[in-house]
Amino acid sequence: MKNLVLMTMLLAFAGAFAACKENDSSTVPVSDCLEQKIKEYKSTPRCGDNDRVVRYDSQIGYVYFFSYEDCCCDFSSPVLDGNCEDVCFFGGIAGIKDCFTDSLKLNLTNPVVIWQQ
Repeated sequence: MKNLVLMTMLLAFAGAFAACKENDSSTVPVSDCLEQKIKEYKSTPRCGDNDRVVRYDSQIGYVYFFSYEDCCCDFSSPVLDGNCEDVCFFGGIAGIKDCFTDSLKLNLTNPVVIWQQ
C-alpha cells in the first residue's frame, strides 16, 4: 500500500512537471521572419530593462508585440502578424492603447512571452 501511494505521488509530480515544460515560452514556434526580427530586436541596444516580445491571440490569428515603450514617451511599439507585416502599434506621441486594423479593433488575449530581457 505504501508503495502504491508513493508511485501515485511520483506520477502526479511527473505529470505536473511535464505540463510546466509544455508551456515554456522559449519553445513557442515562430516563423522564420519573426525569428529574424526577434534576433534583430535582441541585438539592438535598449533603453530600459522591460524589453520583451509577446505573442497574443487575436481575431486575425497570432500577433507579436515588440516593446519599445521604455525608450521614450514618443516611441511606438509595433505589433506584427506571423508574416512580419505591421498590424498596428502602441504608444507613440498619441499614447495609443488599442490595436485597430481595417476598422476592426483587435481584442488581444492570452499573452505568451516569447522573449524577455
